[in-house]
Amino acid sequence: IPAATVVFNDGAIGVDTNPDRVAVAGVSSDGNYISSETFVNSRLKDGSTEKRMYDVGVMAKKVVAIAKERNKGVVIENLEFKNKFNGNKKFNRMKSNFLWRKFTEVLERRCLESGIACKRVNPAYTSVIGRCKYAPMYKTTVHESAAFAIARRGLGFGEKISVNRCPSELVKR
Repeated sequence: IPAATVVFNDGAIGVDTNPDRVAVAGVSSDGNYISSETFVNSRLKDGSTEKRMYDVGVMAKKVVAIAKERNKGVVIENLEFKNKFNGNKKFNRMKSNFLWRKFTEVLERRCLESGIACKRVNPAYTSVIGRCKYAPMYKTTVHESAAFAIARRGLGFGEKISVNRCPSELVKR
């Protein structure tokens, strides 16, 4: 296995994975927001297996290109799904079609081939932190701000949600 030449010295690229989109956020080495973008692809939800696998490869290639261009390591969330399905047909279909594992395998392989460091972090409350703390501050989507929280977590920064400035409706949700 070749050693990673692009590590987390210059910051990190956080990746938030969802059933129909991948959000990417760049963070400097001191934990400050640089930029973010979202790659939306509806074929990830309801395309054929071959089309979805092709799109997963294309999205992983885009993320690796961003990491290589900015000289930053990649941080992804370490999601663990239970195999239980509930009675909701729509949710069951979405869950069974969600290609998170394939996406992370392809992304980690591409990072390894390109010499980019890739790390997994605990995804607990990254969307909540993004929604309440970073989305209003940086005027980004929830997914992009969750990717920002993931990247910060990968760099070792702790996150606490301060609910004193957050609207009560958001806190209750």
